[in-house]
Amino acid sequence: MRLFVFVTVVFCAVSVFPRSKRVDQIPNGSVFQCRTCHTGTGGPRNPFGQLIEAEYLDVNGDVIWENDLAILDADEDGGTNGQELLDPDGSWEKGDGDPGSPDLVTNPGDPESVSGIRFAENKPETYGISNYPNPFNSGTQIQIFISKNGPVRIDIFDIKGQHIRTLVDSELPFRDVDI
Repeated sequence: MRLFVFVTVVFCAVSVFPRSKRVDQIPNGSVFQCRTCHTGTGGPRNPFGQLIEAEYLDVNGDVIWENDLAILDADEDGGTNGQELLDPDGSWEKGDGDPGSPDLVTNPGDPESVSGIRFAENKPETYGISNYPNPFNSGTQIQIFISKNGPVRIDIFDIKGQHIRTLVDSELPFRDVDI
């Protein structure tokens, strides 16, 4: 008597895909991808994602990006969602190009994601920078502390990320500097 053994191999892959289509439904959504709304790639929602889920999805589950969402500060870091995504008035629409420079985008769901300070590879061990008021119209007071001699560049950008002016681009000694 002959016996046949049939072996059936079933490969089963389980993947959880976050709704990556939503990345294109907010301005500069491609900068942080899924982390714009989640604490990781598809993980629990951060404050911005919680706000969108609770109040800013249409019947198809698409994000409703508008002024009402742009003027809120989901992560309570002092910058509105629109300021952090470089569309402060919520006028961006799906299909528009991303506003401003991606280097200036901060994450509206992460209070530790802050704008305005970008370092070259020789970042000082200790530094400090502040300016008031920010944002500003005609003038602001900028104070910086540099812990070691080195090159310093301070640029002013408008809310859409367009370069306005370079204030400092030179070697500065260790000290406090008011500009």
